[in-house]
Amino acid sequence: MQSEHKILSKMKASLTKSEIKRNKKHRVFEPSFDAKLITSNRMLQEKLTYIHNNPVVSLQVLSIFPEDYEHSSASFYINGIVKNFQPVHYNENDVWAENKI
Repeated sequence: MQSEHKILSKMKASLTKSEIKRNKKHRVFEPSFDAKLITSNRMLQEKLTYIHNNPVVSLQVLSIFPEDYEHSSASFYINGIVKNFQPVHYNENDVWAENKI
């Protein structure tokens, strides 16, 4: 319980004044401003591979294989196995299909 309190205290200490004004309690992720529009199927594949490999190659290795990470859709894309949630395959996404990117 003590270690949980320390973690939450650190997360709360990272809040900016504007986040506190908006009643935000903790920050889990660092702010990021590098959003990019996905303009091709190849770029989508690259981003999906990057996201799936994150738990495997991060500083704190969370999984040996991308498809074994509990909170990833990698098992769905690699083996067709649905774990904790039912992902929608990007090929079945209406917006993606309509734009024929």
